[in-house]
Amino acid sequence: MQLRVAAALAFGGALLAIAAAQAAELKIAGKPWGTPAAEFGELLPVGEPRDRLAYFVPPRGAYRVLGIQPRELIYGFFDDRLFAVYAGLEGVEDFGAVRRRLQETLGLPRISMEGRGGLTVYSWKSGESRVKLKHYEGSGVMKLSVYHAGLAREANQALQKELDEEPPEPVFPLSPTRQREAVDLLEWSTR
Repeated sequence: MQLRVAAALAFGGALLAIAAAQAAELKIAGKPWGTPAAEFGELLPVGEPRDRLAYFVPPRGAYRVLGIQPRELIYGFFDDRLFAVYAGLEGVEDFGAVRRRLQETLGLPRISMEGRGGLTVYSWKSGESRVKLKHYEGSGVMKLSVYHAGLAREANQALQKELDEEPPEPVFPLSPTRQREAVDLLEWSTR
């Protein structure tokens, strides 16, 4: 009887520890979601910003994510508010270490697999934060994505609206410039 009570208390304590870890809101470099880019110090832009969406990398230096040193680290900002962080993982050892650390903190993940490209995604939720650990078996690419669900939804909606407002140039019929280039590249001899 005492053994059952002790086991139940230990299990309950483990559940409370996981619940407490999940309730604690995630911070990136000690800063909460929604923090302006200027508060992160020197960041270098990646690519061209799209209206309200911009990505930055920290200058070369040592940084750690869940105990490992990532290959690359990218911060995503929407309306100058931090909404996502992406970390490229170096190898299987780093991937395994990050997965174990996340499981210890957030519990078992939801796992999804996609046949094409061999993508496996491990997903966790913690408050408004979402964590995805991805492995593309075909290419060997491994990455960690951490984002704020509400801000990411706003960013995706804004991006979709922008894409809807600017439809892509149609491939056919070809524009006059493209038509001229296509004819120049493909000529037939009629001898």
